[in-house]
Amino acid sequence: MPISSRLLSFARELQRATSFRELLDVARAETRAAVGYKRAWLYVADDADVREVKLIDYSGDERELTWEKARTLRVDGDPMLEEIRDSDSPVVVTDARVDPRTDKQIVAALDMRTIINVPMRLLDKPFGAFGCGSFGDEGCRPPTGEELDYLIGMAAQLSVAAGRLRFLEQRCATERERIRHHAIRSILDNITSGLFMCDRYGNVQGGYSKSCSRFFVAQGEFEGRALVELLGLDERSAGHFKSCYAQVINDLLPEELTLAQLPSRIRVKGRPIAISGSIVRAGNGSVQSVLFTLLDIGELIEAEREVERMRGVLQVMRHRSRFDEYIHELDGTLERLLAAPPSLSRELAARRELHTAKGAFAHFGLMDLVRAIHACEDEPTISAETLLSVRREIHTLLRENAPFWGISVEAAAARYMVTEPALTMIEARLARAASADDARDIVASAFAEIREKTVLELVGPLRESCTQHAARRGKCVRLEIGSPDLRCPKHFAPLFAVLPHLIRNAIDHGIEKPGERRDKSAEGTIRVDTRRSTRELTISVSDDGRGIDVDRVIGTAIQKGLVSAPDIARMTATERVELALLPGVSTSRELTDTSGRGVGMGAVKATAESFGGSMRIETSPGRGTSITLRVPSG
Repeated sequence: MPISSRLLSFARELQRATSFRELLDVARAETRAAVGYKRAWLYVADDADVREVKLIDYSGDERELTWEKARTLRVDGDPMLEEIRDSDSPVVVTDARVDPRTDKQIVAALDMRTIINVPMRLLDKPFGAFGCGSFGDEGCRPPTGEELDYLIGMAAQLSVAAGRLRFLEQRCATERERIRHHAIRSILDNITSGLFMCDRYGNVQGGYSKSCSRFFVAQGEFEGRALVELLGLDERSAGHFKSCYAQVINDLLPEELTLAQLPSRIRVKGRPIAISGSIVRAGNGSVQSVLFTLLDIGELIEAEREVERMRGVLQVMRHRSRFDEYIHELDGTLERLLAAPPSLSRELAARRELHTAKGAFAHFGLMDLVRAIHACEDEPTISAETLLSVRREIHTLLRENAPFWGISVEAAAARYMVTEPALTMIEARLARAASADDARDIVASAFAEIREKTVLELVGPLRESCTQHAARRGKCVRLEIGSPDLRCPKHFAPLFAVLPHLIRNAIDHGIEKPGERRDKSAEGTIRVDTRRSTRELTISVSDDGRGIDVDRVIGTAIQKGLVSAPDIARMTATERVELALLPGVSTSRELTDTSGRGVGMGAVKATAESFGGSMRIETSPGRGTSITLRVPSG
């Protein structure tokens, strides 16, 4: 068949092709029949300057070839592709294994021999290339002059056909984009959640959902405005959010870790809102923006709180005796504070007691009381009315749960059980008494022993509250209690009542999240050890966390005017660590419902000192912290 007739038939076949896969099938069949090469491919320009080309090729079962799925190759920097783009004549490589223009790794992987690439032009501009050649056992087989002329004719026909398909692809892509944009706009105008993107500076970008107006405190256009302002965050919360957002944008840590640092719940217009973000990356992998979702979770929060209340009721039922004792101790303390005249010392004592009470109620899972006391702590001064309101909340809670707990502040709190063997032992000891004084001493000693509680009874639901608090902070923590059966005098109960402060501090500031613990176990460990001798009672709480950030403690103390730089220079390492015990000093970066006020550690120290004891802190960067309370046994 004459070349012109064959090319005309080839052109007709190309016109029937409706995809690049079909186009390549026709080209391969013709190349095999006319020239004898079994393999053929196309390079089609992806831009007007031919800086990149799409490689239209497939093998085996890769039949679903589309323009979108084709590999994109960069032309600039590739000697072979640059020559093909810049040439008007076919580029023939007789033996790809030795030709300096070829990539020898690709040649070896594909077992290339002779390679022919014929430039394709459309409207007299470079448009790509039509390629074919021999591989493997076919050996090196450069085309004859007549075969090369025919390949040039095929390339001319392929240029027209590929240009037609490229135009259709672009028109379809434009229509798909129009439909997609319309669909997205319809979604954004009808979804009930707030959906928007923020740029690298934390400003809202265009294309946000219509319902964002329900969540943002401002009105009008939101594009270009700072997210922290639109959410109405206070200065401290806004600072924390910006700091966390900067970590997301800087992208130095794993994205799941930096995103987890962002607040997950906030309050906007008095409503609880869940906020979640996901990173949007540019083509080079850098963080381009963050997609945020806002969801009103008021009903969900109420449901969660109802479950939370039921858990609290059950927690108290499990540890009723300890809770009964604590409630009576707290009620007596509040009564004494109410009777005391207003003064700075009463203010400090009231804040310590309320903070300790907040921790104790969190310990028992009574989070409504925790939130009520937390709100009181926000007040500039703790007035008598504030203390009365807390006391009323407690009494109301006891009345509401009287059928379950049977606890009343008007009823006597102390209940003791004495076994028959214990009574027999007391009687035997009394029988051996040499005098009335001996008998009185024996009875007094017996009563003291009866009033003693085990460590496990005194700490109450410490394990449960530790697990729950750690879960709220996204951490996994195991609490170990040493000597759980050791018996201690009941009057030491206030010492055990402040242990939740130390446990929460260890979880909030010490134990790292699983992804941050490096060579340590993903599960953090906190251990409570109690030792009793004739001279003293010792309670220590140790963790295997990151240790105290002493520099941050020092910075906070100086900032609050509690110490000066010259004071710091004169201090020992131990004295610097113990600055964390000063009122208002906290290492927390955010204020939560249980930490961040710089009150808890001071409350623990004050409790130890009220027994004539002391508190000591030891810390090691990256290894953990140990806090020891020592009080006289008498």
